[in-house]
Amino acid sequence: MFFNYNRDLTELALIGAGIPHWLMGHPAMLVLLDGLALLLPVVLLVVWRIRGRFGIAAGVVFSAFLSFYLLLADIFWQVDLQPFMLYILLSFAFCTNRPERFDGILRLSRYYFLYVFASAALWKIARGLFSTRPR
Repeated sequence: MFFNYNRDLTELALIGAGIPHWLMGHPAMLVLLDGLALLLPVVLLVVWRIRGRFGIAAGVVFSAFLSFYLLLADIFWQVDLQPFMLYILLSFAFCTNRPERFDGILRLSRYYFLYVFASAALWKIARGLFSTRPR
């Protein structure tokens, strides 16, 4: 059980709060969450179009909702969150209007992306992917 249990503390907090259980009892809310996942990026673009810059509050709401939505996806669909972490990191770019912070967020996202590929490569090498002996 200890080696196969794949929940982190944020998922356990959602489960402990009863949110997945409540959503199973109210399936229309699942449709609403899917609609919000599609609509919130449009809201970001509309705010940018009207103001000429990103709305920080809309960016924070989008980043928080995206994190919440992907945690629920991991609970319901058992997807791995690591490929989606880049989307969460990039969503922080909508939370600022300063060019240096925007560049910093893009740099952090790029380094995380490289970390994922490098760790996957090292894991495969450590597991013996390139061994010459027959199995």
